[in-house]
Amino acid sequence: MNRDEMRSLKPQEDEKKRLARVKQYVRYIYNQAIQFARNSESTSYSYKIDHESDINDVIVGVQALFPDSSVTFRTMRRTFNDEYTCIVVDWS
Repeated sequence: MNRDEMRSLKPQEDEKKRLARVKQYVRYIYNQAIQFARNSESTSYSYKIDHESDINDVIVGVQALFPDSSVTFRTMRRTFNDEYTCIVVDWS
């Protein structure tokens, strides 16, 4: 293995871990949204996201699973100083 290949090992491993994390988020949001739809009359599900750096990949993954629904990224506010970001799946 040459030096360039050795140098690329860490970034490759980091990307594998990132993609696994994205896949885990997508799977979790999918399962939670389905469960929420089964038990609620509401037509949207919100999931508070922790890793905003992965948000675009998570949204693309969730959109692929809910093609007829709106999947967006929003900043929500509970109180004046309490903001959080979430992915919203809306099937209304």
